[in-house]
Amino acid sequence: ACALVVGQQTTGVNAFLGYAATLFKHCGIEDPIKFNSIFNSIMIFGCVAGLLLIDSKYGGRRSQLLLGTLMMGPPLVVAAVALKFGWPWLTMCMVVLYGVGFQFAWGTIPWIYPAELFSMSEKGSAVSLAVGVNYVANALVVYVTPSFMSWSTVGTLL
Repeated sequence: ACALVVGQQTTGVNAFLGYAATLFKHCGIEDPIKFNSIFNSIMIFGCVAGLLLIDSKYGGRRSQLLLGTLMMGPPLVVAAVALKFGWPWLTMCMVVLYGVGFQFAWGTIPWIYPAELFSMSEKGSAVSLAVGVNYVANALVVYVTPSFMSWSTVGTLL
């Protein structure tokens, strides 16, 4: 359960959410706060799709995590290349696709899974531990992101 929430944080989504205005400004977006609002609104569709499929015969936790990862990885590589070559709209489209992929799987499953793994007597402690590990991992991601962005915005996307 703890490894899953650490995996969730290493996807980098909180770097996007926490530093979205800075990242979008580097991409040439004139109103990064407006674009961030649009980005977050679109991510809701991925979350709804993930929640609808999680217990269906077409979904499932493992398959959704694998598909979500495929929806996230390649778009970040394309976004980095597009940013390097000065194609901001392609970068933004890929970041939005990444966000939908995240919400489809990694945004929901790590919050559900720890509660399902343990017996009732263990559940409270286990979920508390998983949430605590999630917050510590989140703090680390938020702490190192500015260093990565000052080193290379393109490299941060990778």
